[in-house]
Amino acid sequence: MESLSQKIEAYFEQNKRTLIIVVCVLAVLIVGATVFTLVNGRGDQASVKAWELLDESYISYLGMEEPAEGLDEPTKAQVRTDLIEKYVALSAADSFVSLQKDFTLGMLYFDDAKYGDAATYFEKVVARGDSIFYATALMNQAASLESAGKIDETIALYESVLAKESRVGLSHGQVQLELARIFAQNGRVAEAKELYQKLADSDEVVSLKDHAKTMLFRLGD
Repeated sequence: MESLSQKIEAYFEQNKRTLIIVVCVLAVLIVGATVFTLVNGRGDQASVKAWELLDESYISYLGMEEPAEGLDEPTKAQVRTDLIEKYVALSAADSFVSLQKDFTLGMLYFDDAKYGDAATYFEKVVARGDSIFYATALMNQAASLESAGKIDETIALYESVLAKESRVGLSHGQVQLELARIFAQNGRVAEAKELYQKLADSDEVVSLKDHAKTMLFRLGD
């Protein structure tokens, strides 16, 4: 019988990417809202207010649960559709606001299982280079491509990242883990083992190295 700690560990392992994405999104939105307010405090107050209210609605959406049966309340899908329409329509002349808009639309389209649209918006954010959104947007772009069944494109994206110097907020070790996982899931076990071994022998943080060693053990000889 599994202990509670084992069950918690198993749950985190199965839902790790989702949990990390949610935490990163909340952090990005909070920082983004603060920076936006500081930068635009002297600008069009009506536009600033509209953007802040929309961000508050999105944060509420993240914590939303489906309404109980029989209640005349909008479903999460209906709220999501409404948010997408409002974000698309909202003016984003400021470069930072435009980044935040594209990032949030990527998240909404991903939740809506429109992975191609999600990948497109995340790619826009990534293409603009270093920002507080860069690392999360890149990992989400890869997750969108993978969810859309575009495995070769996902692999190519991860490999292009590993061929470059580390970017702000982006761990090459985490990218190696994701790429190795995809290799293993698609029958490319030898390549997966090579990446896990490289990570296990690297100077990355201990948690990533330990995970790589665990995966090597699971894959066996």
